[in-house]
Amino acid sequence: MLNYFVQIIYYVMFYSQISLQSNISQLSELDSFVEDIMQKCNIDAQYFGIISLPLIECVKNAIVHGNGNDISKKVVISMQCQRSKIQFSVADEGVGFDYDAIMNKPIYDRKSNGLTIIENLVDNLQFENNGAMITYSVSVPLSSSLSNTRIDTLHQKVQKINTFDIKHLT
Repeated sequence: MLNYFVQIIYYVMFYSQISLQSNISQLSELDSFVEDIMQKCNIDAQYFGIISLPLIECVKNAIVHGNGNDISKKVVISMQCQRSKIQFSVADEGVGFDYDAIMNKPIYDRKSNGLTIIENLVDNLQFENNGAMITYSVSVPLSSSLSNTRIDTLHQKVQKINTFDIKHLT
């Protein structure tokens, strides 16, 4: 039973997605999105900046550079949290950009700081759709007290499942 319980915890995942209008004022929506993620994924509040700063930079780039501040275009942010890893995808409706030309330059030769901030704060940075979508992950530890509560709840559910199965097998 313990092995089964560990497998259930391993696969617990949370997924969320929002779509924002391409207007810089929409950046304020990201605070509640990140707070919701942190609450549902049991992440300590001290990691708010580590999670929110690269996300804000990605969305700002998507609004300004990708969609050209065109309010008729959207920026779609997808998030997947599994264990202590959060993966984000930020996609705009633009044509993309030559990310290799920027990323291959030394940091001190880059014209802006946005991608440099993102690059230095995240894991597994990838550009897709010719640069119109950026995907990255952030690793943060789970809150021990909250994760223990979640583990206890899952353990109780597994015990109920096992009790149900045993009753119906006899």
